Amino acid sequence: MYELHMIFQKPNTLSIILLITLVSCSFKSISASLSTYRIFLGPEQSNIKFPLKNNSIYTEKCNISFSHQKYGPGATPVQLSEQEQKFHVDKVKPWFRFSPRQFEIAPNIWQSVAFNLRRRPNTEPVELRVYASITCIEQKQTTGLTPVISHNVPMVIRSHKNGSYQASVSFENIRKQADKISFRLQHNGNRSFVGDIILQDKTGKTVKMLERNVALYPEMEYKDFTFGISNADENGSQIVFKENKSYGGSEIYKFDLKGE
Repeated sequence: MYELHMIFQKPNTLSIILLITLVSCSFKSISASLSTYRIFLGPEQSNIKFPLKNNSIYTEKCNISFSHQKYGPGATPVQLSEQEQKFHVDKVKPWFRFSPRQFEIAPNIWQSVAFNLRRRPNTEPVELRVYASITCIEQKQTTGLTPVISHNVPMVIRSHKNGSYQASVSFENIRKQADKISFRLQHNGNRSFVGDIILQDKTGKTVKMLERNVALYPEMEYKDFTFGISNADENGSQIVFKENKSYGGSEIYKFDLKGE
């Protein structure tokens, strides 16, 4: 999940906070926008440049901080105290470097933030998660409301190559009723999965993209889904979960609709 926070600030008044949760959307109308919505670091991808663009007519002043979101079974968010937040963030920080930490972006200009994996030898395979909170403020002289844009970007860090992890996904509790299909995406193992859920025909051609960028973390255990599949041909059609290679995996899991 990708989160965008907009905070409107006015001197000597209370801030008006608008929280919008978005998944895989385009932010052309928002001042500081992103071209990608996740960060993955591991031995296969030990450094990346994370791009942002200022679509505003004003210069944006930005900084980066970090937070953690914990989940329970079924991807239920778990509220953390300030102390618990700090504990989780401090545990992840030694595993990566980033720069710049603060920067300004001129109007209609791109800015890249470099993230680099810190290698730590003689460690067991671990996966760590954190959110990179990129906050930008328009630099304009005004006595009115000033928008503060905060992008919360999920970040996953792996210490070892994928072959060092034992993890899989399975389809459980499959139920087909009329033109709908329900199922549970069950997680097993010690690494996360990020991918797309697709309806495909017997030739492997995509009939319908059911949901993009589905994230399944070990602590979630499972996620439940229901989709309309009125345009599915039961003679060979399949529901597929396909990992996104950009986010550290290439596994494909599927089941046949026939007989469900």
